[in-house]
Amino acid sequence: MLKNSHLELSRRESQIMDALFRLGTASVADVLSALDDPPAYNSIRTTLGILEKKGLVTHHKEGARFIYRTRESAARTGPGVLKNLVRTFFGGSAPKAVAALLDESAYLSDSEYRELRAALDKARRRDGEGS
Repeated sequence: MLKNSHLELSRRESQIMDALFRLGTASVADVLSALDDPPAYNSIRTTLGILEKKGLVTHHKEGARFIYRTRESAARTGPGVLKNLVRTFFGGSAPKAVAALLDESAYLSDSEYRELRAALDKARRRDGEGS
C-alpha cells in the first residue's frame, strides 16, 4: 500500500469509497447505482482499479463480475482522512474544525453534548499529561 494513500483521494475516489463503506461489498453496477451523480460505468471501474493500486480496495470474482470491498473499515480509515482534512482546510486547528462542524449542526441532543464534552475532557487530560 502506498504510504498515506488514503489521505490523498480525489473527490470521485472519496465518493466511491463512501459508497463501498455503506454497501460493504459491491460490483461496479452497485457503486454506480449508489452515487447521486455517477460518472460512466468505465470511469467507476477505472477508479476502483486506482483505489486497488493504492491499497484501499480489494476484489474477488463472482462469475463474470468483480466484487469490491474496502481493505479497512471506515472507523480505521477515517481518523487519517480527518487529520488530513483538518490540516488542509483548517490549518491544522482542531478547534476551528470542531467549530465549523458545530456551526453546521442545527441542534445537539443532550447525549451528543455529553459525548462531545467527554471527548474534550479526554483530550485535555491527554494534553495535560504531555505538559
